[in-house]
Amino acid sequence: MEVTTIICDVCGIPKGETNHWLVAIADPDIPGIVFGPISAAMYDDTIKKEHICGRACAIKRFSLWLEFLNSTERQTA
Repeated sequence: MEVTTIICDVCGIPKGETNHWLVAIADPDIPGIVFGPISAAMYDDTIKKEHICGRACAIKRFSLWLEFLNSTERQTA
């Protein structure tokens, strides 16, 4: 059985046993970003997801999405 190490896509730390991880899903077909518990999407390989290690990295990831949103709005204006 292959063991997969999960790494935070924001800060790069590996997942430990007691961490409170999330997944972030940013679908180009949906105007937004969704955060949810890692267990909900962990085994679904059809969902493009980013692993987030906790609150601080979730806030950083949301901030990056807002910057992207603002930059695309400026380009279309």
